[in-house]
Amino acid sequence: MSEKKNKTKEISMGILQEEDFYSLNTQKTGSLFLNLNSQDTTDVEEKNNYHTIINYSNINEKNYFNNVVEEYTFERNNNIEYQKVIQKEIKIDYKEKDEEKYGYIGKKQNEQKFDWKQYKKLLDYILREKWLVFIIYAPFLISTASQALIPYMIGKLLKEVTKSGSDSNVKSTSLILLGLIFITCFFGFFRALYTNLLGSKVYMYLKRDIFNKFIGYDIAFFEKNKTGGLISRLSRDVQTVKALVSLNSNMLLRNFLLCIGNIIMLFVLSWKVTLSIIPLIPSYYFITQYYSFKSKQIEKKISDINAISSELAEEVFTGIMTVKSFGQEEYEKKRFEKLLEDEYAENKSQGMLSAIFFTVSNYFLSNIGILIVLWYGGYVVVNHQDDLSSGDLASFILYTTSLASNSSSISYGLGAIISATGALERIFELMQYDSSIKNDSGQEVVAIKGSVQFENISFNYPSNQVQVLNGINLSITPGECVAFVGTSGSGKSTIIKLIERFYDTSIGQVLIDDLNVKDIKISSLRKHIGLVSQEPMLFSGSIIDNIVYGVEKYTIEEVDRACAMAGVDEFLKDRTLFPKGYDTFVGEKGTKLSGGQKQRVAIARALIKHPQILIFDEATSALDAESEYLVQQSIDSLIQNRTMTIIVIAHRLSTIKNCSKIIMMQQGKIVESGTHAQLILNNGLYKALVERQLSHKI
Repeated sequence: MSEKKNKTKEISMGILQEEDFYSLNTQKTGSLFLNLNSQDTTDVEEKNNYHTIINYSNINEKNYFNNVVEEYTFERNNNIEYQKVIQKEIKIDYKEKDEEKYGYIGKKQNEQKFDWKQYKKLLDYILREKWLVFIIYAPFLISTASQALIPYMIGKLLKEVTKSGSDSNVKSTSLILLGLIFITCFFGFFRALYTNLLGSKVYMYLKRDIFNKFIGYDIAFFEKNKTGGLISRLSRDVQTVKALVSLNSNMLLRNFLLCIGNIIMLFVLSWKVTLSIIPLIPSYYFITQYYSFKSKQIEKKISDINAISSELAEEVFTGIMTVKSFGQEEYEKKRFEKLLEDEYAENKSQGMLSAIFFTVSNYFLSNIGILIVLWYGGYVVVNHQDDLSSGDLASFILYTTSLASNSSSISYGLGAIISATGALERIFELMQYDSSIKNDSGQEVVAIKGSVQFENISFNYPSNQVQVLNGINLSITPGECVAFVGTSGSGKSTIIKLIERFYDTSIGQVLIDDLNVKDIKISSLRKHIGLVSQEPMLFSGSIIDNIVYGVEKYTIEEVDRACAMAGVDEFLKDRTLFPKGYDTFVGEKGTKLSGGQKQRVAIARALIKHPQILIFDEATSALDAESEYLVQQSIDSLIQNRTMTIIVIAHRLSTIKNCSKIIMMQQGKIVESGTHAQLILNNGLYKALVERQLSHKI
């Protein structure tokens, strides 16, 4: 390792606590091998291959790692607060200027500044419903104006009450006041109703656009961003924006206009008394600014923790069988509990900040203002230093109280805007992702023959600079069955990803029927390719729903034929287990089906597309012997028909021996190619692989 000084970094290791290690699971891209021991300094060599996380087992506060080689993965992401553990326990001394790649580890992200561009984008969503905006703001202005006049009319009514004789206009003043109250309530009702409708519309548009954007992104996007975080953007953040549009922004503008109206009316009633309380306004401003700044910091932490807890919950529930089989229920509870405790701590900080702010603004400053008005205003009234009457003084007190209340509400609204600002930043940041592979370009291909060519292909994943494929040249003719074999990490599955154009090549080109896949519209390309993966994804619904997934038009005869070829019809004959036949519900992710049954449904789903290229990516590796035999029968019958090009990735001899060509891969290169018989005679790596498998069976 010392020979690679330009690729090493020093690590200082302290005592590791089990409860701290949940944070490491939030990282995902790029990898380091850590050779950790009880010495203060050890080397970390960058390996660049893509794996997952450091092992959590047997960690407690009194244990050190002794001569353990573990692997931990990381990425620079927005969850910076949860990398604080790495900063405490693993201190990295950068010997290279790698901050662009690694600089987020142990460093605090700069606070995001308020960006009006985010609100301009939000305004575009709001203005999709111009008629609603008009309906909202017409009654909004009327109800706000009438609300601003109510304290004045109350003061006038008090003046009329103190009068005697014919000069008293108590009845008419009371009717005017009642009319103002009615107008405020009537138009306020419609303002609230249509504001909520507008918020719901924006919520629908934004959520739809986020989903449509995400589903159109390339695979690299989903490898960089955890599912829990994306779901949090789609649910929690969009809900925050809805609350802003439905209530908070409207109330903020209303309270701002009322504050302006209150100040104007205060000057109209008595400029002298008004000047006595003006110094309180800057106090409100500075307190609000401080509250907004601190609140935004805390809100970001809460949002990050919430996203991580969503990811953890999804991960645990998805892998619940693994959790239970290893008896890790209590461990996962502790991990989740730690996140909840951290979220509670941040919420407590937010609560303390809000309590201090509202105590100072709502109670202290507002009551100080009223005290000043009573003291100085009473002095002015008693000494006749102004035209201020006792009724005017009552109006003045009401306007002062209203000013304090509305100022406080503005601060509350600003807090909501701060929350929404963070949500908008996160949403639009993800929506601005520049997908390297786009579906809207390229030519439409009606039919293909099924030939595949790789011309001088070299490839590395975006998150990794190490070449996964290096100088690959191969040709697959229509109707041919080709198997790719090799050790894990040799590049077999990457071949499939390039054919499907989940990624684009770094060097060279992939050709389908002599057409570069980059020149073919993606939806058109994938329409002609059927893929059966190692762990097929079945969606919640019936068997037939999953079989015809992605097929716009089909007949029941086509379904029957695909099921017969895939062997689905065999297990559907058991009406005890499948009383509804095709309409039998498969459960979430196909949990009500066995592994072999899911694979055969996946094969039928691929076949009903009538693909000219059919790909099996480790389709039998996770199955038991009986299920493997049944699925293998389906694959063998397809191979014998030679009606389509079949590409198989597998380790097992039973899966590959019948293929017309077998390609042996090692470290991203093709090292052997030929039929099963030819490769056995070559006495090379393939023969060694076969002999290993045969020896294990004995």
